Amino acid sequence: MTKDANVFAGLVAQDLRGLEHTLDDALARAGSMLLTLSEGRRRVGLGANVGQHALVSVGDTIAGVIAARGDLVKAHARFARDADAMGMDYTTMGPLEDKTGDGTPEQPPRPIGRLADVANVA
Repeated sequence: MTKDANVFAGLVAQDLRGLEHTLDDALARAGSMLLTLSEGRRRVGLGANVGQHALVSVGDTIAGVIAARGDLVKAHARFARDADAMGMDYTTMGPLEDKTGDGTPEQPPRPIGRLADVANVA
């Protein structure tokens, strides 16, 4: 495969990885929001009915993000299959996550949300 094709494949891989991380960040932020809503409502003495309809909407949104993430995982596998079949090297643009299945990324994920607060204190 030509160098240009490999660079193109690497750029697509970087964008795909960024999109995957964005969806993971959205799920983490949604989890944080659910925690804030649940704990905050009780701390300020509001009834369980306060915000219930909005909470259902947030839940629907989370389900949509989870579905989108699943579709993106499928797309990732299809991109990789096509690139491999064409002999493209999509790793030329930098480190990517480990795909061997042992769960060990090449670089540790950056902490976000409350995890970032803990990381900054430690």
